[in-house]
Amino acid sequence: MVLAFLNHSMMFMKLLPISVAVITCIYSGLSFSEVEPSTKVEQKKDKMEVIKIVGTRLEKPLTEISGSAVVITAADIENLVATELSDLFRNEPGVSVTGSAGTPQNITIRGVTGNRILMIKDGVRMADGYGASDINDSVGRFNFDLDDVKSIEVAKGPASAFFGSGALGGVVKVETKEAADYLYHHNNYLSLKGLYSGVNEQKKLSFTAATKAFDIPVMLRGSQWQGHEQQNYGGTRPPADIDGTSISFNTNLISNKLWSLSVNSDWQSQTKSTNASPSSVPQPDGAWDVVKRDNDEEQSSMVQQIKLQYSPESFILFDNLSGQIFYGETENENNVNDLLTRTFMNVQERYRRYESNETFKEKTYGFSVDMDLWTELYGIEHNFLYGLEGQSLNHSRTKNRNKIENGKQTYWSNKPFADASTDSFSVYISDDISLTDSWGVLLSSRYDRNSLTPEQTEISNITLEDNDSDNISSSISLSYEPSDGISGYLAYSQGYRAAPYDKVYGSIPHLFAFPPFEIIPNSELHEETSESIELGMRWQWQDLDIAASYYYSQFDGFIDWVEVGLRQSDGVFERQFVNIDSASSWGGEFNLDYNLTENLDVQFQMGWVDGKNNDTDEKLRTLTPLEGSVSLNYRYDNLRLSGLVNGASEMANVTTCVDPLTGPQDCPAPAGWVIVDLAAQYEVYAHFKVNLSIKNLLDKEYVRYQDVAGTSGYQPTQPGRTFSASVSYTF
Repeated sequence: MVLAFLNHSMMFMKLLPISVAVITCIYSGLSFSEVEPSTKVEQKKDKMEVIKIVGTRLEKPLTEISGSAVVITAADIENLVATELSDLFRNEPGVSVTGSAGTPQNITIRGVTGNRILMIKDGVRMADGYGASDINDSVGRFNFDLDDVKSIEVAKGPASAFFGSGALGGVVKVETKEAADYLYHHNNYLSLKGLYSGVNEQKKLSFTAATKAFDIPVMLRGSQWQGHEQQNYGGTRPPADIDGTSISFNTNLISNKLWSLSVNSDWQSQTKSTNASPSSVPQPDGAWDVVKRDNDEEQSSMVQQIKLQYSPESFILFDNLSGQIFYGETENENNVNDLLTRTFMNVQERYRRYESNETFKEKTYGFSVDMDLWTELYGIEHNFLYGLEGQSLNHSRTKNRNKIENGKQTYWSNKPFADASTDSFSVYISDDISLTDSWGVLLSSRYDRNSLTPEQTEISNITLEDNDSDNISSSISLSYEPSDGISGYLAYSQGYRAAPYDKVYGSIPHLFAFPPFEIIPNSELHEETSESIELGMRWQWQDLDIAASYYYSQFDGFIDWVEVGLRQSDGVFERQFVNIDSASSWGGEFNLDYNLTENLDVQFQMGWVDGKNNDTDEKLRTLTPLEGSVSLNYRYDNLRLSGLVNGASEMANVTTCVDPLTGPQDCPAPAGWVIVDLAAQYEVYAHFKVNLSIKNLLDKEYVRYQDVAGTSGYQPTQPGRTFSASVSYTF
């Protein structure tokens, strides 16, 4: 297996961007600090100082961030024995993950989900997911290995003033590990890890090797896993086999006081196979019964990156410069092979082989340059951050069909979404101003130019045109710290998302729906925008830390479909995506952290999200009910223990669903629920570590609202009690 990893790794090389902030402490409920201060007061102080995030592209302690953010670290992931994105954020108010192992997984932030949340991995934008109504129900956005992750930072709320298009409702920033993380005190490093996750019966093996070859740090990581779908409480979900491989390579070719040049490569592939099938499928000549189905779906991603960092000894318009170039590919291929049958006139039984291949590809390449400068003007300190970015993406989706019947083969291919390219360019600047010892202000602005161009002139006899957008996004935040331990902020921010190519150039027939309809292209779509205002405070006193925030967000130009006419030739309704919706959301969050003793810590978190479609007064599908959690974390010597009580109330603010038989009615509102999770970590000795996790200890049957929101009928339950464990050994 190691040789296979070595062979694959030679194919891919990229640069891991040098992290602006190294996060060595844990922020979520099931967390422990990596450092071991001698007193609980020092532990609290250390916890506040070492957590640094770049949700605003600036290096700032979490206590000084004018806005809400959450950080998940590698230690969090290890403590949770997590293998899926859905394992994370289990107790974080305002952040949730839909989907699970074997299904598309997507992050929702304060009522906004899908591609309206920008996801960045090592400084490179991750590919969009796709599906109906921007909920990514066909392909999600979880295409990275959690064992590679150093930190996952979530900035809640619009952030386009720093990150541009896509950051309409928030930013998820993933940083992976590099050679320097393993060779800080060593010249060589080798570790092996075995993991079992009871949630989806996944078995995973990983290795990490790092060394200094000719004084150049080099790292190679590899993981391979096999598992199944995440089952519901009753174990009735169709079975699926999931196999995956992940390989990453990093080296720092140059590293001195002035220059740093790094190269990194990252590749991952996962395949899902299932034989589950519906009882029948529609065909142009009517419904046919399914005798057997083979379904294989593979999702792969690759990124290569080179990054340069320069810190001049003398002033030349910046103190530090970070630049990068990158290339990436993401591909999802879904193959379905059906054996169909149909009986005519109750006497003649016919068979048909029907094969389907659907492929989504996205290629991206680009660059970015970031510069920072500290200066003092008229006695006031300024920390400037400015830069520019450029990116080009190529989008392609194809559908191939093959029918074999009576020895005759019929093949046809089409592209329901026209091939297209997106070119973007942006410049930004921000100024973090220290007005006095107590007052500070952060001003930011960014200009984005997005050009969307089709590769063909028409689709379904409809002319396609270029779709361009220009946007300026700004933000301003005011912070106040009247005394040590007390701080507050008031922040205003804007979000922006350019019209996506699938909504502009899509021509998708749904001829077997009732009534039959077809979505037609709309080259006149324009961008979606958002505005948000947030008020927050934080109070630290001895061993107690309290934080609270309230926010209000307004979204305009949301893209959705409308009926535009009835085609007289075939009786098919025509629908088109247009900018029609205006929506708003609001909510609050509260966090409390208290050191009961030097070894025991308790944390309490709660939050809620409310909102509505301003055009119809309907509640938003992506809201969440009142959520809360209490966690106890104990550490003594080499032992770590944690317990989490997590729950949600019944959702009262539900949107309207349409039942085919009874018509409009309130969507499902699952009952409130409370579950208990346990986790333990024990360092047998310096190089040998064991982690255990029990999820849903009391074997509670429950349904999360975000899994059924906006649907009617079927209510998927979460798994019952599951056990997970990992063992790691460092040589």
